[in-house]
Amino acid sequence: MRGLVHRAVAVVFAASMSAAAWAQSCAGFSDVASAEPMCGNVQWIRNRAITLGCTTTSVFCPTDFVTRLQMAAFMNRLGTALTPQQLVAEGALTTPQLDLDTAPVACSTTPQFAVAGYPRRALVDLSLSAQAATSLDVTAIPVVSFNNGTTWIPLATSAGRASVTAGQWGHVSGVAVRDLNVGESVRFGMQLSRAAGSGDLTGGACQLRVQIVSRDGTSPPF
Repeated sequence: MRGLVHRAVAVVFAASMSAAAWAQSCAGFSDVASAEPMCGNVQWIRNRAITLGCTTTSVFCPTDFVTRLQMAAFMNRLGTALTPQQLVAEGALTTPQLDLDTAPVACSTTPQFAVAGYPRRALVDLSLSAQAATSLDVTAIPVVSFNNGTTWIPLATSAGRASVTAGQWGHVSGVAVRDLNVGESVRFGMQLSRAAGSGDLTGGACQLRVQIVSRDGTSPPF
């Protein structure tokens, strides 16, 4: 008899735990439970602003039909979310970028990018070709600014490095990844420094390419 009571209590407890888990909302929608097998899909489209809700932003209307007009809107937003955006800066190194002590950030003319709607990820690729009057080692690292270039934050823990032999060309390349949150406005650049040797660069060219793609956030952006 005692065993039957224990089993009954266990069943009731498991049922209550299951009900509690089911009652938790998915992606902020009160009519989709977190235990719903499709919750991950709902979260995915919510985090990319493909749909922000049905009659309000707190309900998903999971069993409602979708009209062709609504489908067109969803597909348009999906295409926007999955299409990478490109930021490019390139050009010759000139004064003051040639002075590695006073103006170390080059290729900082990428367009300002405002993160709106859903979280993004920036994939950064840099390339530098340079000359110097005396041999020296040059490092280059991708940097990001959240205040339109007033201050810069490094994006990589290890910089690209190259030896520039006097009178010859040296080449540096590097990559970095940065997660961007809704509400941020960013610019990208390339920070140069002298690893060894003396003197500065006498000429060169830089290229910075940034690909902005969508990503999942830790919570819905709205």
